[in-house]
Amino acid sequence: MSNVNRAVGLLPVGHLSGGTPQRMSEYTIAGGYGTDIFYGDPVKATGTGKNIALAAAGDRLTGVFAGCQYIDTSGAIQYRAFWPASTQVQSGTQVKAFVIDDPSTVFEIQASGDLAEGDIRAAANILAGDGNAATGNSGVQLDSDSVSTGTGKQLKILGLAERADNDYGVNANVRVVISLHELAGPATAV
Repeated sequence: MSNVNRAVGLLPVGHLSGGTPQRMSEYTIAGGYGTDIFYGDPVKATGTGKNIALAAAGDRLTGVFAGCQYIDTSGAIQYRAFWPASTQVQSGTQVKAFVIDDPSTVFEIQASGDLAEGDIRAAANILAGDGNAATGNSGVQLDSDSVSTGTGKQLKILGLAERADNDYGVNANVRVVISLHELAGPATAV
């Protein structure tokens, strides 16, 4: 069986202690921020208040983007699964960004290439991908080429996502936790 190539970013599927995976906090996005942020995209702190930005491979992560709310320039409240790049908001208002930031959240993500059973408990970085403006979903994947047993990687691989349409190999979907997390491990200033 071959796996379907259908990257949708990091999807919350559980918690290390069991229970509900959707433990979110409210952050902000700078009005006019010029990069799309899709549902399932990993985000990082910018160092300005609680502002977040799209994360790249190797960045320490704040969590995973789960939508936003803002008041557009006409005064209408907008609820979106993704942040459209360079969107202008009403003067004097802030963009509310919802981020799944609990370090114990378990996510499911597609691997960019081949993964084997021996990769369980290894670590890897994210690989940027194009999001889908029609669905609002991310295109981020686990970077199969970065899998190693070393430290300093963003994701820890817990195991294969157990579904009938999923198996080890190219584009396998795996369960992960964020291992390079801003709210876990040694405290560092941003």
